[in-house]
Amino acid sequence: MAAGVTSDASNIYIYDDTHADAGGDGSYSFVDIHAILGGTGVDITRVDSGSAYPTYRLFKNLQIGDTGTGTATTTLKDSNVVAVFDAAKVLQTRTTQASSWNIEFGSKIDTGDQAGGGSGAILCFTSNSGSPNITWRGTVLLYGTTLRARASAGNPHALVLNTLEPDSEIMNCIFDGLRNCQIGTATTPFDNVFNLDISNPASTAALVNAFLVNSAERLTFSASPAQEFMQSGQTGVTIKDFLCFGVPGRADFRWTSSLSEDWKFIQPHFSNSAPRFSAAVSGLPAIGDATLEYWKFRIKVVDRNGNGISGIPTTLTDTTGVVQITTTTDSNGEISFGSGITANFIVVRDHYVTVGAATYSWRDRSPFTLKVNTSDLSGYNPNYLGRKKLFYWPGYESSQTDSSSDFQDVFEISALEDPSGQPTAWTECTI
Repeated sequence: MAAGVTSDASNIYIYDDTHADAGGDGSYSFVDIHAILGGTGVDITRVDSGSAYPTYRLFKNLQIGDTGTGTATTTLKDSNVVAVFDAAKVLQTRTTQASSWNIEFGSKIDTGDQAGGGSGAILCFTSNSGSPNITWRGTVLLYGTTLRARASAGNPHALVLNTLEPDSEIMNCIFDGLRNCQIGTATTPFDNVFNLDISNPASTAALVNAFLVNSAERLTFSASPAQEFMQSGQTGVTIKDFLCFGVPGRADFRWTSSLSEDWKFIQPHFSNSAPRFSAAVSGLPAIGDATLEYWKFRIKVVDRNGNGISGIPTTLTDTTGVVQITTTTDSNGEISFGSGITANFIVVRDHYVTVGAATYSWRDRSPFTLKVNTSDLSGYNPNYLGRKKLFYWPGYESSQTDSSSDFQDVFEISALEDPSGQPTAWTECTI
């Protein structure tokens, strides 16, 4: 098949960014496709008034890549555009030479993993019984973009982002009405997902059934799925700052294989209307491979006048005997510890499966023992009284239920007294 914009009875094809049909800017857009096929009456048409956001109706599948074995780089790139696909029609990529295909909607605002996205696309897919999966391969860059499938009876679309390139990312996007979303692969995880809402008002098996992402933060799961918000059988699933809304039929999350281990959930907000987890495999993950729940711990050590004290040794030990913090205060009297996405967070709870069964269990790390400048610590400063505190993490409940509340971050102010002006020698105070 020739390069450029072509079509057959079922599909529209775009292929080769260097072809003249790409409009001379090194990528294809919907306006480029419409310029070639808009007059056929059977491929694509523009349906807006001409003064609003460009809105296109596609009567066929739109495929990135030709029907043969070509390897030319091909990119679909657009912004501030709406594309509505007819029943059972989707945007897809060719299954072979996947590293040649690129999808980019919208613009990234700022840099790094914590950035914004805007001016993207709205892609609408009409669901009906037997709808095909929306499967994208190669590099996928979605900024300020909405993918929407009509949530109704029948078999709504599943979204499969089988990226083969390491730089794919999603920022400030909405996936609505889709089911069984798969984001990333075991061999090539998605690089970054930040500020993504995944929702479906209709009952579905699961919102997400595979999640392989190097960095994931600010996710919202919103549905009342027949099973759970997310299930995965992968190692090392890590998500920071997520929210769950709805009533899942089985649990918020599900471990689906023996590889479902060493997950990290940082500042999670569960639905509190179902068990937090369920397991498909008896005894796995065991407590040694448990999902770790992290919350932030901050402390500021001050003198009697409220000024920060530097160089004060500080430790925090959980009830299992693990010393999760051992450090000294900085010039502001504050501490920092750890690195990466869990920097300044500590493990508050372990989520695991009971040995010999597939029963969800948990182990709290409370109570915690905080020591600030006690005489048994290395670097003890004799000019200040030490403090020792035993506490339960806020949100702890001795009897967990499905409606139990989430934990909270902790910010501790520790005021140390000094001996100046004291009439007698002081002794260390323990509280």
